[in-house]
Amino acid sequence: MFTTSRGAALAAHATLLLVGAVVVVPYAWMVLLSFKPTPELFSPATWFRVGNLSLDGYRHVLERAPFTRWAMNSLLVASALTAGQLLTSLLAAYAFARFEFRGREACFWMVLLTMMVPPQTLMVPSYVIVHQLGWINTVWGLVVPHLAWGFGIFMLRQFFLGVPRELTDAAALDGCGSLRTLWHVYVPLARSALTALAIIAFVTGWNEYYWPLIVVNSEEMRTLPIGIPRFTGADLDVQWQATMAAATLATLPVLALYVVAQKQFREGMGRSGLKG
Repeated sequence: MFTTSRGAALAAHATLLLVGAVVVVPYAWMVLLSFKPTPELFSPATWFRVGNLSLDGYRHVLERAPFTRWAMNSLLVASALTAGQLLTSLLAAYAFARFEFRGREACFWMVLLTMMVPPQTLMVPSYVIVHQLGWINTVWGLVVPHLAWGFGIFMLRQFFLGVPRELTDAAALDGCGSLRTLWHVYVPLARSALTALAIIAFVTGWNEYYWPLIVVNSEEMRTLPIGIPRFTGADLDVQWQATMAAATLATLPVLALYVVAQKQFREGMGRSGLKG
């Protein structure tokens, strides 16, 4: 029994190390290449020399491109998406978890079905609607089509189903309406779940590439994912050091967000989705 348990533990740790290496090594490689001069990028013998590190890639990114503008656009879009998706998910999940109305289960299953539809299939009709509304090259066009979030609704509904009904009844006896009950009872209890969803929503909005590429065609509204490829140049004229430097800078806000909120993220993911 002891040997079996120890073998299982070793196998689990080996698997975790392998998965960790798959995740960490490409990122570490990107950071290293962002400091290496371009002539050394294709010379394996110089890859791990620390004496020839250079900040030229970062200077190029910050001085020759509107990187700060792209970063602010990404921050605005990701923040607006996060706030909007949390609000709509919170209200919809509360309704599905606590209100009795005809067609509730059918509506919830329709929400789940939206998670199964490939996003690419909705881009053309979404673009037509955004174009007709005059939202091309606007924050509205980048944010509004993605405000409804099936995953967020599902996760919060599952969490709310685990909240004791007695708390809702006690709030009603104290004179709280539905919205006050949601705000004063459910939101404090769901803080960890909301934090986890906020991180997922922010990272998704920050990394979004295809939709901004379709909706945005002006320099002023570019976001980081569609701005960074400008450093790749054309064909053989790829500015690798600048590209790696820009990609490294683009990951810093997301990493900082996770480091600050990692405890709440783990708790939220662990406590959501367990009640059926």
